Amino acid sequence: MVVVLTACVLLHSLLEAPGLLWQGSAVHPGCVHELKTELADSKPVVAAVDLEGCGRSNKYYAAYETEGRILRWRDPDGGYFQYEYLGTLSNAVHVVRTGESGGGASRRCWWTAGAACATL
Repeated sequence: MVVVLTACVLLHSLLEAPGLLWQGSAVHPGCVHELKTELADSKPVVAAVDLEGCGRSNKYYAAYETEGRILRWRDPDGGYFQYEYLGTLSNAVHVVRTGESGGGASRRCWWTAGAACATL
């Protein structure tokens, strides 16, 4: 019984589409990037993003890459921004792990809705 249950859980995690889903599709990493708070800022500058508008904008026209559960958008000016959707907390806060590179050294951080990004 335990083996069957474990197999079902593993199969479910493999079948789940990567990314934070909005209307059946993964949210473009560029749209998640819009919510990023700089480490020097104590409060978020942007509190919400129109996911429908952002997903169709010219700003994020470039397709993103998928590597396992990570969605990565490469900035045409160099560097990248990526996220991995980790799930939802019991209070309905969605949690993603983000990483980025401006073309040089990489910075990785945890980010949750409504909270500043903190370096790991």
